[in-house]
Amino acid sequence: MAKFGLGALKNLLGGNKRRKHEVPSPVTREAPSPVTEQISTISEETPKISITPAAPIPRKVPDNAKKILFVCTGNIARSASAQYLAQSMVPSDSPWIFDSAGTGAVVGSSVASHIDKELDRRGVPYLGHQAKQINTRLLAESELVLVMERAHLDWIVQEWPQYRSKVRLLREMSRLREGAGRRSDPISYMKQHDSEPLAKDDIADPYRRGPKAAEKAVKEIEKSLEVIIAWLGH
Repeated sequence: MAKFGLGALKNLLGGNKRRKHEVPSPVTREAPSPVTEQISTISEETPKISITPAAPIPRKVPDNAKKILFVCTGNIARSASAQYLAQSMVPSDSPWIFDSAGTGAVVGSSVASHIDKELDRRGVPYLGHQAKQINTRLLAESELVLVMERAHLDWIVQEWPQYRSKVRLLREMSRLREGAGRRSDPISYMKQHDSEPLAKDDIADPYRRGPKAAEKAVKEIEKSLEVIIAWLGH
């Protein structure tokens, strides 16, 4: 057993006595400021804001409306993007209205993956799109039918030969603009001008071919439309 001296024993007893009766001082915490509370509330309770694509604003169809129909295969990539890009390029009071359809449409489907990202990047509304099959009514009511590749033109002409004069490739019309007079009416010119599309007029189908193919297709469509819309006037 350890032995303690008298002084050590007193110190030990005195220390225990002090600890027994010692009252710890309260810990004071600084109250949060109203600003701190507000920031904390915002960070904990405010949901994150996510940006979603917008739906096209419905336009009142004017009495003098003239329709251009864009056509591809499934109506979810090339023709769909052409429709909404063209719509975004004209003012709300323009007589030109735009629609789209497919020769083998994925009926009811929305805009294809990667194509939607390209339209989002340009701020072009497209929500609510539902792919549809081309039919006699759509052809009859359209001033001009702009397709994406020669195969679409051939298929339409085989099914509806009476509408041959209305059907052109999108890039073909853009290319022919260079040879048209400054004052020429675009619809009359395209219906009366005798020419054959070139291989370079085709816009390749980007469906399920990744983001690069989608980017390339939309850029080609956009570039052609910039020429065509300016030619159409407002």
